[in-house]
Amino acid sequence: MKLDMHFHSVASDGHSTQEELIALAKQKWLDFIALTDHDVVSYGFKQKAKEQWIMSCESVEISASNTEHNKSLHLTFYAQEIN
Repeated sequence: MKLDMHFHSVASDGHSTQEELIALAKQKWLDFIALTDHDVVSYGFKQKAKEQWIMSCESVEISASNTEHNKSLHLTFYAQEIN
């Protein structure tokens, strides 16, 4: 199984739309993809991917920062459904 579990769209700091990312995944013959935009849950992306025969899940990259110490942390969250 070929997969990509971490990429971003124009909804955060990526350069492609959801549709362009799915088209790219098809070109690469990926079986599973997860859109992990920063602090934006990928609602609806799973269905768009499924329509193109690619499996997916709802996902998000959660950002946290400590400005006092100039540190940041990113946690990637994946779920069958986020509600």
